[in-house]
Order: sequence, then C-alpha cells, then structure tokens
Amino acid sequence: MASKPKIHPATRKIHLATRVQQSPNPIATSPVDEDLMMFSQERNSYFALKGPARAIWERIAQPIVVEQLCEELTAEFDDVDIDECQRDVIAFLTELQDEGLIRIID
Repeated sequence: MASKPKIHPATRKIHLATRVQQSPNPIATSPVDEDLMMFSQERNSYFALKGPARAIWERIAQPIVVEQLCEELTAEFDDVDIDECQRDVIAFLTELQDEGLIRIID
C-alpha cells in the first residue's frame, strides 16, 4: 500500500497588519562585522543578514506589526521610501516564514 503524502499547513499570507515574531525554533546567531550569521538547526541551513535584513531580524525578536516595523526602518534608513520598504519587508518576511524562521502572532 502506498503511503499518503504529508500534508503541510498552508502558509499564511503576510500583510501590513500582520504581527510577526522570530520562531521559537533554536537558531544560533553570531555577529561578524556588520553581518549577522545564523544557523538553523532544524533546517541545517546558514543565513547571513546585513543592513536592513539584520535590522528586521533584531526588531522581530519581540512581536511587532509589519506596518510599525516599516515605519521604524524608514526612520533608520533615510534612502528608502515607505512603499518600497513595505514591499521589500513583506517579501523578506515571507522568505523567513518559508524557512520556518518566523511565526505569525494572532
């Protein structure tokens, strides 16, 4: 008898009103110069975050609404407008979600 495929829960779409936080899964981090090196034991994957990506990661240590996150980032990084920031942040958070590195807080 053939085994049934595993069914994975659907990924929830991230919007400006979504509250996100780093996943509770163990992730080892180490600063290297301006970068933040990360290792996901669950996925056996390495990640390097720099600039705005590192700032996002640090801010989502605690639950935060995406819109507030974007406002904080545009205040810190003068060369980014709010619309561009919102698009880029949602795309980056979606990547982190796909890797199991963040969770959506209800």
